[in-house]
Amino acid sequence: MELIKMQFLEIGSVFLAAYLSAFIIIDQVLKLGDLKTQFILLLLSIAMSVISCIVPAYKLLYTPFVINHEEEGGRGQNAY
Repeated sequence: MELIKMQFLEIGSVFLAAYLSAFIIIDQVLKLGDLKTQFILLLLSIAMSVISCIVPAYKLLYTPFVINHEEEGGRGQNAY
């Protein structure tokens, strides 16, 4: 569960940075849009971050996580 939270925070921060950049460019530089448009962009950014986290989170939760333990020197189970 900790991996999923870290993944969501990482992806969410990327989308939040993209939203803030778009907000600065649209509102401050181009002087376009209103509060409603900015709110819609924020909701789209949040929705995109959640959607992009669903598939990897599902795979982390429901796919078995197997670690291959081999001895040093390349001698595993099939060495003999």
